[in-house]
Amino acid sequence: MAETVFVASDACVIGDVEIGSSASIWFKAVLRGETSSIVVGTYSNIQDGCTVQAGENAPCYIGNYVTIGHSAVLQGCTVGDNSLIGMGCMIGNAVRIGENCIIGAGATIAERRIIPAKSLVAGQTGRIIRKVTEAEIAAIRDSALGYYKLSLQYYLK
Repeated sequence: MAETVFVASDACVIGDVEIGSSASIWFKAVLRGETSSIVVGTYSNIQDGCTVQAGENAPCYIGNYVTIGHSAVLQGCTVGDNSLIGMGCMIGNAVRIGENCIIGAGATIAERRIIPAKSLVAGQTGRIIRKVTEAEIAAIRDSALGYYKLSLQYYLK
């Protein structure tokens, strides 16, 4: 784990988990890498109450500058760089989410789905609504950087 990683005191990181520099794992988040690996990219943040679990022979890869919103659940999936997974999302095994995507709060992405790059996805059935705009792509990056800046007040104490 890099020196610049913030892991909250009550977060739980178990097994084969690699966390990139300037990433943050927030309060009550659980990362379970007992059965396969989990990789969290640089400047990514796993917010409060999230569960990230590698499946049997199904690693979980979270790219760089990714925001995983509060209470989301990710199981053995891939999230591309600069994507945002909204609060309360459920992302199933073998799902592949492209870069620069927004998965709206509460969306469910069923196992083995492939979400193309720059997709905005919403609803319990995980429907692709439209392409993400350049302004939204910039906002995703800003969100990741904002959580990095917020984490500084914790690990610099």
